[in-house]
Amino acid sequence: MPGSRGADTDHTVFDVTSGTWLPVPLPRTDRAGEKSEHLECVITGDPKDPVVVYASTIVTSAQGRSGEKRRGEVYAIKVRGGSADDAVDLSSILTPGTGPDYIDFKSFPGGFFLGEVGIDVGGGRVAPGRGLKLVTLDDHLKPTVTNVFPFSPRNVNDIDGVDMSVNGDVTRVVLDKPDAVLKIGRLDWIRTTPRGSTPLPDNPSIYAAVGRFVVYRVSSTNGIVLMDTVSGKKITTPFKDSLPGDPRVWGSVVKIGNSWVVDMSTGTVLLDSTKETSPAKNALADHYLYVDDGADNPVIDLRTGRTVSKGWTVRPVGRIEGWTIVSHSGTLEPDRLELVKDTNGTYPGPWW
Repeated sequence: MPGSRGADTDHTVFDVTSGTWLPVPLPRTDRAGEKSEHLECVITGDPKDPVVVYASTIVTSAQGRSGEKRRGEVYAIKVRGGSADDAVDLSSILTPGTGPDYIDFKSFPGGFFLGEVGIDVGGGRVAPGRGLKLVTLDDHLKPTVTNVFPFSPRNVNDIDGVDMSVNGDVTRVVLDKPDAVLKIGRLDWIRTTPRGSTPLPDNPSIYAAVGRFVVYRVSSTNGIVLMDTVSGKKITTPFKDSLPGDPRVWGSVVKIGNSWVVDMSTGTVLLDSTKETSPAKNALADHYLYVDDGADNPVIDLRTGRTVSKGWTVRPVGRIEGWTIVSHSGTLEPDRLELVKDTNGTYPGPWW
């Protein structure tokens, strides 16, 4: 699953083609005179052909006054049938004298982003420099650094074709290359969406990007807009200054908070309870709304407004390449997950 963290050797990745779990290839073993001081990994690539990317800090023993030396190392391995012997060295993407910043090491479809920090290059000297690099991988695992963002306490705009603002620990980025929109939380998460031929307005303030949908505002005098970056469709949300929660997407249906749902394929608002003080917590799957009201716990068909079930115990929580991830927890917190294969291209159930 893209975005997996850690470098334990017992991690597995679900193979959507065979319906089995594949072991993540083991990292390289330490070479003579070297040891890995820190090691992390992320999973990226097409779900049908996933890739594991390892980042580590290598310590080399040295004699004399120079003492130990450190260097950063990054390499990629195909998960399907791959091993450390097949590792492709990506370390050339690192600026000399820097190593991986593991807080800023996460994946997105087709690549990963990696922070850099100055490291002890010998003799107690620490190389300067700190930044964030976005890297894409082709089918042969050849890396391309698409953008470089220096971390700065002030706003920085138009760096290498990128509109960027830095505010504390949160960085919001709109990429021109590759065609994608990313929202990066330094300690949080990343989402991508293809932009297609529909560019965003100049200098948008991006609140969130999920799937192919982006939530943004151009100026403080305008409302917050939800945009399908593939079709170009836009709809102004009822929210003015902030979002009540991160957007959730199922197909063309987008839910923001617990009070507003819209089908972007038609522009139809399926739910608007934004005037309610405390709407019940809920979750979205297809056109169904799973409500946790502490009593009946109804399932509502948003197309008709009718309650189709009560006391739900099963809830679909996600889709991936012909499979549906189903939670059996009976609550809004996903747990006891099951993967159900499509029948004739659709999820066969159960729905609740």
